[in-house]
Amino acid sequence: MALPTRTLGKTGAEVSVVGLGTGAFGFGKVPHEYGVAMVRRALELGVTYFDTAHHYESESMVGDGLVGHRDGVFLATKTVKRNRAGAWSDIKLSLKQLRTDRIDLMMLHCVNTLGDLD
Repeated sequence: MALPTRTLGKTGAEVSVVGLGTGAFGFGKVPHEYGVAMVRRALELGVTYFDTAHHYESESMVGDGLVGHRDGVFLATKTVKRNRAGAWSDIKLSLKQLRTDRIDLMMLHCVNTLGDLD
């Protein structure tokens, strides 16, 4: 099944108009196998945009669910770290947990003040 797609900003990437955010099944809220099944079902339904974050504790579910489908999806994740070393550490861990060699969109999460951007 294919969902309609749109170009994501100026990236040129075509993504499904519906994405799967994974914060709700992170933090130990659902068993790993259930999270993997949700990712796989989303793929079956045509979802190509997946959003997660290192601190959600759902990246390994997303990574396991996307095995064999990485080239067909747009993968976004986040860091709450506010320094280069911390963010780079999160990126390396995210790559491992997501079972991928690339992250399509890396975001700073929970930016509340201008100081968070320094």
